[in-house]
Amino acid sequence: MPLFMSFIFLALLFIPASVAAKSTYSVGIEAKETIQYQPVSGTKYQPLIEGILDAFALEEGIKIDYRALPPQQYQEWFDLHPIDFRFPDHPKWSDWHNTLFYSQPVINFCEVIRLLPENNWMRRPDIKRLGTLPNHPLSRDWERQVKKGYSSTYEFQTPAQLVNALLSGQVDAILAENTQIDDAVAELAVEDGVVVSSQFIPDTKDSLRISSERYPALLEKLDRYIKTHQGYIALLARRHGIDNGRACTKLKNQSQSEPAE
Repeated sequence: MPLFMSFIFLALLFIPASVAAKSTYSVGIEAKETIQYQPVSGTKYQPLIEGILDAFALEEGIKIDYRALPPQQYQEWFDLHPIDFRFPDHPKWSDWHNTLFYSQPVINFCEVIRLLPENNWMRRPDIKRLGTLPNHPLSRDWERQVKKGYSSTYEFQTPAQLVNALLSGQVDAILAENTQIDDAVAELAVEDGVVVSSQFIPDTKDSLRISSERYPALLEKLDRYIKTHQGYIALLARRHGIDNGRACTKLKNQSQSEPAE
């Protein structure tokens, strides 16, 4: 055997079996009491993410094994559980973890700021105490606010706790996905007009992604599938009553600029 071919043969022997192609891939999905919930809408998301991934798996000739995992261990999922992919994820959440690969957006959502009516004049620099939910990525604008010390974030575990914090004056404003806040307002029977949008801070569209430590090539294939099957994904979302970020539009008065920092 030629020396060059011998080197190739030896290299192939040492490729980890874990990164080789296989027939079934496991996806860890955030769960509460073993029930999988959409963390950005408060409703079951399994129909949408499962519909997208199952259709993709059928096209690729593979199988997907969904594993409900505890949110308390989210950052350690890849270390504590034998999973190949994690959902939901976003590069903003784990920038310290430089070994992860990310898909393009799989599910979209609308991030909103909500305030009490007497505070809806506030711009970002006016909001000193911002209420958030666990694992919610901050936009670059809010990251700058926090890093410069203009705003501080206060984390609450559920959308209902988040809305209550706003109503009780613990925070100046709350940041979450629009349907999370709408569902919590309905759950708490808050009267119309008590929790309102900002005059000057527009609602913004963001996304949830899938991450992996070992399968970037499969994520690239998933990216291509999502890009070429937008019609199917939109139909699937409508079938399950999921907005998928379609209703997120900029405010009409967005042209009113915020004061220079």
